[in-house]
Amino acid sequence: MFNKHLKSFLIVCTLLNVTLANALQPPTAEQLARYKKNGTLKQKITEANKLSNYKISPNLSHHTKKYINDKLGLQSVVKSIPGHRGLPSTGNVKTFTLLLDFPDAPVPAHQTVDVINNHIYGQGLPERYPVESLTSFYKRSSYEQLNIAGNVIGWYTTPYPRTDITDARTVIKEALTHYESQGHDFSQYDNDGDGYIDYFSVVWTGEVGEWASLWWGWQSSFSDASYTLSGKTLAAFSWQWLSWNNESDDFDPLTLIHETGHGLGLPDFYDYDGSVGPVGGLGGMDMMDGTWGDHGSFSKFALGWIEPKVVASGDNNISLTPSSNTKDALIIMPELTLEKKYSEYFVVQNRDQMGNDKNLPNEGLLIWHINAHTNEYGFINDNSYSNNKLIRLMEADGLEEIEQGLGADATDYYLVGNQFGTTSTPHSESYKNQATGVEIKDISFNNNEIAFNANIAVLPEITFSNITNLQIIDMQQQVDLEISPIENINKVVFYINDILLAEDSTAPFSAVLDTSLVAAGEVTLLVNAYTADNTKNHAKALLLKLPETSEPMIINIGQSKSISALSDALKANSLTPIIVSDLPSLDNSKTPIIFIDHESSSALNEQQLTNLSNFVTSGGHVYYENPQWYWAGDTLNAQMRQFGIETNFAWSQDTSGITGANSSVVHGISYSVPEGSWQTYTELVASTGITSVTPLWQLDEPSLNLAVTNQLGDSKFITSTVRFSDIPASKRQLVMSNYLSHFEQITSPNTPKVNVITTEASQTENSGALSITLKRDFDDGTQTPINVRLEPITAVEGVDYKLISKPMITFGEGHLEAAVFIELINNQIADPDRQLKLIIEGENAGDATEALITIQNEDIPGNVKFAMENISVNENENIIPIKIFQYGDGITPHTLKIKAISDTAIAGVDFEEFDIEYTLAANEYTKSFNLKLINNDTIDIGRNFKLIIESAYKTEDYQDINITIIDDEIRGKIKFNSTTLSVNENIGSFDIGIARAGGSASTIEFTLTTMDGTAISGTDFTQINQSLTFVVGEVKKTITVNITDNLIVNDNKSFKLKLTSDHLINAPQEMMITIINDDMPIVTKPTEPEKSSSGGSFAFILAFFPLMLRRFKS
Repeated sequence: MFNKHLKSFLIVCTLLNVTLANALQPPTAEQLARYKKNGTLKQKITEANKLSNYKISPNLSHHTKKYINDKLGLQSVVKSIPGHRGLPSTGNVKTFTLLLDFPDAPVPAHQTVDVINNHIYGQGLPERYPVESLTSFYKRSSYEQLNIAGNVIGWYTTPYPRTDITDARTVIKEALTHYESQGHDFSQYDNDGDGYIDYFSVVWTGEVGEWASLWWGWQSSFSDASYTLSGKTLAAFSWQWLSWNNESDDFDPLTLIHETGHGLGLPDFYDYDGSVGPVGGLGGMDMMDGTWGDHGSFSKFALGWIEPKVVASGDNNISLTPSSNTKDALIIMPELTLEKKYSEYFVVQNRDQMGNDKNLPNEGLLIWHINAHTNEYGFINDNSYSNNKLIRLMEADGLEEIEQGLGADATDYYLVGNQFGTTSTPHSESYKNQATGVEIKDISFNNNEIAFNANIAVLPEITFSNITNLQIIDMQQQVDLEISPIENINKVVFYINDILLAEDSTAPFSAVLDTSLVAAGEVTLLVNAYTADNTKNHAKALLLKLPETSEPMIINIGQSKSISALSDALKANSLTPIIVSDLPSLDNSKTPIIFIDHESSSALNEQQLTNLSNFVTSGGHVYYENPQWYWAGDTLNAQMRQFGIETNFAWSQDTSGITGANSSVVHGISYSVPEGSWQTYTELVASTGITSVTPLWQLDEPSLNLAVTNQLGDSKFITSTVRFSDIPASKRQLVMSNYLSHFEQITSPNTPKVNVITTEASQTENSGALSITLKRDFDDGTQTPINVRLEPITAVEGVDYKLISKPMITFGEGHLEAAVFIELINNQIADPDRQLKLIIEGENAGDATEALITIQNEDIPGNVKFAMENISVNENENIIPIKIFQYGDGITPHTLKIKAISDTAIAGVDFEEFDIEYTLAANEYTKSFNLKLINNDTIDIGRNFKLIIESAYKTEDYQDINITIIDDEIRGKIKFNSTTLSVNENIGSFDIGIARAGGSASTIEFTLTTMDGTAISGTDFTQINQSLTFVVGEVKKTITVNITDNLIVNDNKSFKLKLTSDHLINAPQEMMITIINDDMPIVTKPTEPEKSSSGGSFAFILAFFPLMLRRFKS
């Protein structure tokens, strides 16, 4: 059930593009929907980001690098990295928990300091295992290498109400100062002697507040070096609630366990912002993601708790024991060294369902892709704001559900028959799109060990012999390859933009690709070469497909900021630009105009400059923008002089107005640079001897020419040190129209259209809200209204959904996207999925006007089964208690029937008729009934009947119950309760039990006798020879046996008890009694000869002292 709820939460975060701050508990689905509805989500995200700490501690990344090099025997200088000040990850460490309560939120009586201490630093509650306490969890997780001890301090009651508190640090310092004045020594919490109190936690009472507010759960640190306690400075701390309901609930250490991971230097592994980089974290499969299970092997490696095997080459047979209780793991990557590819590798671990991983969904291998590229501050990547994740789970089922915002599940484990390699899905490519050759295959299980083959395959090298980067491709494009070695290749496959275009199974492997259906723009050519060993390598090239008609091109190089503004302005003038990521070799026949956004302090490279020069020579027109020209200096000047333009290094950082120069194509247009667009405005002038350069844009004060144009043969060349994106959106269409006229390009103004981007959406009904994205194709500086309506299909308005957004959405200046929000109503009924349409209408509607929305049912009425298995009862017991359990969500009430079905036992004769219809209410998980038996007073054999449940929601392991009625008129048979027993010689006496089963209708006579063995009657025990009787209805007897303590030192002895009767179960019935001797020898002090040395007395003591200890112990 946890995994299902986790998936629902991740879907909400993904679809709503929610940003979650590190060390911050995530918002609930209800909160997300409410923040979306009232427009406060953006503000909440901003507040959350203030607490951001999603990077791993630098000293942990330092440890991983050093370990890999040490393991491979490499000598590398690894600088000491300053950073993490928190709990040491090994040894006996000490911290404290501060308890705060308030006059308007007093602590409940049941949450004493001792109770909280047990939840954190004690044994905790066994039923919460494996998160019963902070100390226990981390002792297991670290393999007893980290022992967290601590003190719970409080409760500290503030002299003012909680409502007066606006800053956590202020009240924390107040409380800690109070306890210091009472003599508490806080220096004990500086575990490494660096002058800092490494980490502490705070628990407070009262109502839990809004997400990302003061009264929420988060982790942060102190920066006030002037405040000290016992001579120490405060460092990291966590701040969390006592419970959701103080009056009824106990403190749960789960949140604190997660936050202490931050105290150790670990980041959150969940995704703060689904709009940046890959979506999803680890699917919940780590304590630092969904607080589910243990810390993963990568975290344990970084913390220094495990010593993984390292494979950098060759074919290796590996066996791993479970991570739950051993330090086993594998790190694998070719040439895994600090100098080479230490920074990216795969981690393999055997993850079972023991210890801290008790609640995980499966057992098997988990494979993690680690992207540990570093700089002087630690790992560059994280799981939120980088292009690739720091750590990613390779999902064995290949569905990549985590990257869709869903949770991990049982099929993400690698089991027998699974393999991971160059041809699998997922595959073992690096983040640089290079084949690593890493293979994990031939998986087998042997008890708790998992064996597999870890291989780094030798792959063929592939290069293009007739293709270069950003080459313009033909309609029929020949692709030739060079492959080495080629002998083992059995197939080569050719793709463009992931579309299969050709295959070749014959050396030397080439193809002619039909690109007629490939869209214009940058395209990716991919060639996969497969070997006879089922491995593959590939080669990629970025190519350029030009449109059939002449269109302008936008070239995105440098730290470009004007790309979208240039594109929108061209679209507003009825042109469809191509955007490329480098400056290709072009001529003006198909591409008459190029717009280069080169915001960089570096000059063009040699190839870019050559291509630009050739394009100008062909008569192509150029717009070149670089607001950082001043910083590129003489190098860029030297390049641009061939186009007649350079800077004189006159500059200004004033943000006065910018005006179109007299007689220029933008004369009469002026604007002010928007606030926050800081830059160095640099003047451009004509190079020496050039007279054709004329001003375009001028800074008003001081007067500087910021953009100029030049005529170079047939080519016109505009150069600018101001951003096109700084021109107000309302004026960009006009400015671009004038530029295009200057370039002799025929244009016609266009009006923007709005399209539905999310044409299909599916979301669970309990996720709160759903958003559909609308996009305006460009910004012309005017307002663009669009009408929105919802049309039901099978969903019902007001029952299943309602529109949150207004029915008319207006795109204003600067806005290209808008979200339509729809509230999903959880009807708490198990019903089918339902659908509706979102439709946009009006004169501004584009081609995509509809979105199909599916509301997924998540209500499960719960699955039922009996709480007991087959049973036998005596008919005189009268009543059989029947209990059913409901498993699962149990959200929706549903009706079931329980029936008794006659067999050899007959309804109305042996038991009363039983046919009950009952409705399980929402959240009703157990229900008991009584079935009545009929005692018929006749002797008959055992009879049977069956109990069944009629329901559409029975559990997969549901079983009917077979009930056997044992006739209480039958005599039955007898036996000892046990067949062996051991007693101490000095026990005096003890009781044995004899039981009757199978009936009690009449008497049973029997004899109980003792039989000598090594124990002798009269010496070691009292002899028994008794005739006894079980009377009618009697089913058990107790007999006393007497033991004699003979005070003689001898060995253990034994004798037997024997039952004699015609009615024995498993005759003969004998019971072995062992008497354990408890007498010790008496040691006499030896007589010392005259003139004996002290050694004699000492020898006596050595002999006597252990005997005395043994005697006292017994």
